[in-house]
Amino acid sequence: MSVECIKVIFGAAWIGWAAPYDDQEYSKKAFQILKAHGVETLDTAQLYGQSEKSLGELKAGDAFSIDTKWPGGLPQGWATRENILKTAKESLEKIGVKQVSRVTFEIACTALENVPLKNRGGFACFRV
Repeated sequence: MSVECIKVIFGAAWIGWAAPYDDQEYSKKAFQILKAHGVETLDTAQLYGQSEKSLGELKAGDAFSIDTKWPGGLPQGWATRENILKTAKESLEKIGVKQVSRVTFEIACTALENVPLKNRGGFACFRV
């Protein structure tokens, strides 16, 4: 019988935004501890203040996979092809990576009917 471990993902909402994670040295030490304990993924979102930008400044994408979330359906009608592609590019630039490991859009599925997302290359996994 094989044993599967639980995958631990660190919620990086406070990185660069609130004490003590607004101190880069503190965040770097926290990242070292996370790595030492097998954490491989950080979770962020565009709505988490300076989190994406701070993760980019700390070059967190060099050591961790990054998951992010985009606001998508807030407000209604926001999820246009242009807005989705624009915010995807913004997140990648802020985080300083070519690809994030997972993206979650918090929108209704019908909002994506006219948005061609296949083979865009900015994310490994896309969820709605």
